[in-house]
Amino acid sequence: MNPTKYILPAVYAALTSPPLAAVAGVQPKVYQYLPKGFKDVLYVQIKQPTATKERGAQGCKSWSCTVLLDCVRLTQPGRSSSVAVDELADLVSERLDGARLYLGADLEASPADVEQITPLDDAFDGEQVDIHRYLRVRFTVSQHTRTPGPVIPPNTAFPYTFPLTLA
Repeated sequence: MNPTKYILPAVYAALTSPPLAAVAGVQPKVYQYLPKGFKDVLYVQIKQPTATKERGAQGCKSWSCTVLLDCVRLTQPGRSSSVAVDELADLVSERLDGARLYLGADLEASPADVEQITPLDDAFDGEQVDIHRYLRVRFTVSQHTRTPGPVIPPNTAFPYTFPLTLA
């Protein structure tokens, strides 16, 4: 089972329902994949989901999961300011930090921990400045199965009975 197929829609739903508040008069959009020719100047892109299987109790599967959220503001040279994208990152962090995502499919998520990652240098292509703020969301996903694991039969070659007496 791949829990990321449940994680991505759950993160999207958490960020869009209800919609994030407008920042500097602009309603931020949320994407997993940027559409061709998009023109949004303030958005969040859901990226790089990870799910690492952990050892769990018998009858339980568990994954340590992360999602990278890229908060972006596109602006013109000379008019660039990080205030709007910082406010967007704060909105996203407030929305997700401590939240439990609804995953369905008998999956349960722990409360999310959101950490801010130092942004890389902002991009400038000569026409626009891309200002980024990265947030890493961490949580554990568990699946409680109804069937126990394999039963190990007793070792019949063991020549003793309990209490330890010779057979």
